[in-house]
Amino acid sequence: MSVTGITLEMCQEKLKMYLKAEEKVLLGQAYNIDGKEVTRADLGRILKGIELWEERCRKYGNPNDVGMIIENIIPGRH
Repeated sequence: MSVTGITLEMCQEKLKMYLKAEEKVLLGQAYNIDGKEVTRADLGRILKGIELWEERCRKYGNPNDVGMIIENIIPGRH
């Protein structure tokens, strides 16, 4: 389990839900996610959900991921 309480298994389950919703919406059907009905008009929201949960699956599936990456530090500049 992570500091946030989110596990890799939780991420994978949510990702499966969003992928199933995408499939249904693309077939012209409505789908229910967490009590809200989504339709073809919500495809953008579904795709954002897929991106979010894919990223979380990568993050929580990589035990070497310590969090933030800092790049382009210039000494003496604040």
